[in-house]
Amino acid sequence: MKEIFARGSGMITILWIIFVLCIIIGFFGVLLPGLPGLFLFFLGSALIYWFNPGVLSGWTVFLMFAGFLATFPIDILGTLIGAKWGNATKWGLFGASIGGFIGLFFGFPGIIIGPILGAFIGELIFKKRSLKDSAAASAGAGMGLFISTAGKALLALLLIFALVIDIFFIS
Repeated sequence: MKEIFARGSGMITILWIIFVLCIIIGFFGVLLPGLPGLFLFFLGSALIYWFNPGVLSGWTVFLMFAGFLATFPIDILGTLIGAKWGNATKWGLFGASIGGFIGLFFGFPGIIIGPILGAFIGELIFKKRSLKDSAAASAGAGMGLFISTAGKALLALLLIFALVIDIFFIS
């Protein structure tokens, strides 16, 4: 097993505290929109890699970065799958995507409401569907938020597993 506190200084201890906080806050960020998520996994891993060499491999840091990048398509695909589940047309899917993007600029409420409202508006105004059908597509977009959150949570758990394996078992 690697010596985790390779240099043994107080700064390395502080670095490890920052790393653990990045992982904890990052995991909650996956579950709660508006908080940074897997970017913090990458940031914490990069700090350990650069300032405490030999503890993490470059491949693990790359994996954390790839995991961070994967959150974007997971978010989009989850919303689109949910909207399609609610029988959304291409206008509802388009509205959910645009609403999700616009919602990013309005913090936590916008991230939740944006895709839902976007799907509703896309169906009602552009496709001219009934209120009931538009609401069903909108509910599907909301379900998509849960789908994408579950996907990101699974990814986060896999990345934590990779970190543990690299830190404790790969020399």
